[in-house]
Amino acid sequence: MKNKHLAIIILACCALFAAAGCKPKATGRSDITAGSGGRDIHVNADGGAFVQPQENQFVVKVTGHEIVIDREHVFVDKKEAAKVPAGAKKFEMNYTGGTLTLGADGAEILKTELKK
Repeated sequence: MKNKHLAIIILACCALFAAAGCKPKATGRSDITAGSGGRDIHVNADGGAFVQPQENQFVVKVTGHEIVIDREHVFVDKKEAAKVPAGAKKFEMNYTGGTLTLGADGAEILKTELKK
């Protein structure tokens, strides 16, 4: 009986340690530049980042979030978050400390806190 309780306690502790170790952690910084369709983007982000340039949009993935910049709109996690100025060609995106800042042709068009 004593061994059975000890085994259950050990299994419970292992499960807690495993769950605590499975959380994604942002380490380092990503610095990515990409271009397509006459438009360019520079992404600087905490942790890992991925940029998929397409003819009419950029798809940017940062820790736990997806940002899509098309010719007219910015979508953050599939919700419209900002308008893109007509004819914008150069985008700058910074994701630091949970804050996303996006600029187009030198003007800030979006600044928002992203929930984890």
